[in-house]
Amino acid sequence: MNADRHIIEKEFEEMLYDAHSIIFKVCLAFTDQRPENVEDLYQEIACNLWKGWQTFRHECAVKSWVYRVALNTAVNGYHSRHYSDDTRFVPITPDLYNNLTVEVDNEQVSMLYELIARLSAKERKIILLYLDGYSEKEIAEITGKSVPAVKQAIYRIKNKMKKLYEKRSGKNER
Repeated sequence: MNADRHIIEKEFEEMLYDAHSIIFKVCLAFTDQRPENVEDLYQEIACNLWKGWQTFRHECAVKSWVYRVALNTAVNGYHSRHYSDDTRFVPITPDLYNNLTVEVDNEQVSMLYELIARLSAKERKIILLYLDGYSEKEIAEITGKSVPAVKQAIYRIKNKMKKLYEKRSGKNER
């Protein structure tokens, strides 16, 4: 029994390491980007991933499942923390934290997250997946929407972000 738990923990740690960039993207899009808030949301997501890891049935790609848990945590559960006695915090190593710093320090990426932060939570979910290269079909599966609804949402979100960018830049072209 103890050996099984050790294997599960090792698999989880490997999955979490592989998924850190997904988690950081969600954290940056759903916080004010202050390191302590990013870390809090990262921990919340990691806890929820751990809670679901043992029952994850691999019916979808691990990456898609991580996105679904991370986005749902950011939208629904971030402010209500329910840690069990079995929950262990995931250390954010310097390597992982440097990834965050590099992303936020890039002016264009920082501006992108600023624009994303001005979208609704539903819009942020879709645009993050879109920007990460997910197909419309995959986005539909993760968000529970139809493919045509996702396609239309992406079109609207792009236009909204363009207008937000123009407003931010002082370009009021019509």
